[in-house]
Parts: sequence; C-alpha cells; structure tokens
Amino acid sequence: MLAEKTQIQRTLQEMSPQDVWGIGRRIAEKLKNSGVRSAWELACAAPKSIRKQFSVEIERTVRELNGVTCIEWESHRPKKQQINATRAFGHPVTDHQSLRQALCWHAERVAEKLRKQNCTVKTLTLFAHANPFAASGHYHKAVQHRFAIATADTRMLSEAAGNAADTLYKEGVLFHKCGVGAIEIQDEDVKQPDLFAQSEGNTKLMACMDAINRKYGSSTIGIAAKGDHQPWRMKRAYLSPQYTTNWRHLPQCQC
Repeated sequence: MLAEKTQIQRTLQEMSPQDVWGIGRRIAEKLKNSGVRSAWELACAAPKSIRKQFSVEIERTVRELNGVTCIEWESHRPKKQQINATRAFGHPVTDHQSLRQALCWHAERVAEKLRKQNCTVKTLTLFAHANPFAASGHYHKAVQHRFAIATADTRMLSEAAGNAADTLYKEGVLFHKCGVGAIEIQDEDVKQPDLFAQSEGNTKLMACMDAINRKYGSSTIGIAAKGDHQPWRMKRAYLSPQYTTNWRHLPQCQC
C-alpha cells in the first residue's frame, strides 16, 4: 500500500495512462496526443478541463488519483430487480413434453435464485421461440402468469411453467430456445399479503430442499416435472474443466 506522497508520485510517474483502471487504449492515445504521457501527468491535469475534452468518468479518474473518493464501494450486492433463466436447446425441440420439461427446469432455477436473495415473484414471463436466424419457420410467443400472492416456491413456479407450455407449444415448430423470467420481484420481508387469498407455498420445504442441494451439490433434489432424461439440454462437450469446483476434473498423475 502506498502511503507517502513521494511513493505515490514515483509510482504514478512509472505508469502509463493506460495502466490506470478505466483508461482504455484509445483514451490513452488521445491523452498522449494532449501531452499526458504518464499517470502522474494525468493526476496533475485539471479535472474540469479533462471532463470537457473526454468525459465525466475520466474526470472522476483524475480526482481518484488525487485521493478524492468518487465511487463508493458497495457494502453488499443489491438485490436483482429481474431474474431470468434461459438457454438454447442442444438440438431443436419439436414435442410438447420436452418443451414443458425445459420450462419447468428454468422455473426451478428462477425459484432458487429468488430464495437466495430472500425475494418472491408476483409476475412471471415465459417464452419459447424458433431459430430467428433460420431461413423459414420463424415463431416467437410469450405469456405472463400473475400469482395471487408473491411466491418463491419451486412447485408453484413449475406449475405455472407447465401450464404455459400448453399455450407456447405449436405443432410443427422447431423450438430453438425457451426461458422463464421473474419481472415483478418483491422482498420477502415487506411482502404485501392478500386478504382473500391464502399462499400455497411451503417455505420450510423449500429451505430443506435448498439445504440438501447446498450440502450434496446442485440439483441433488428437485421437481420431477423437469424430467430425469433431458436430451434437449445445451451441448457442453467443449466446456472447460472445473478444477476448483469439481473433484472429478482435478488433474491426475500416474506414476
């Protein structure tokens, strides 16, 4: 850590502007043409002048180099306002059952992400479409499902996805992709109840399922609606080895 001003100055004099976070190659070239050839010269530049020549972001960079905090660190990551789960199929899907399974699989992922940030969803959007780059056979359709009471229960999201499959499916279409999105998210701690509707969610059951998946691995336990044989899954033959998260991918040495 650089504490003394002389150390900071010496270090910045040895750095080019491009070595500073936020300064790209093109900006660095423009700075060089303006006579700024080191990070120290950038720090000595007039912030307002830099803003006029470049942008407010570069002005903030100049102020940061002089010890003025312009960008505050987030103490915690803000909750997402929308959560989506969508994947292209490994090969075109033509049957209703496969489309339904895929939608339920995505609904399960969305429910997990909602619970992870202690939120519920009021409105789901679900879609399916054919390959938009194909010469023919274009098809795209989306529907929305609104829950009476916001929920993060996997069973309820999966049920909505299964029902949506009946509307989204069209015979003869080569489905290329489908997905589920939570577009109206509410914080679980400030959820507004409904006087005339009763929630069918089971928070204890969902907590138990999440605990099992955390302990024994993702998808150890889940809903049957997504199927146990999923030929529509994305092709991952060229997926890079997961050395840090999968024991089976650790390099082996035979002596």
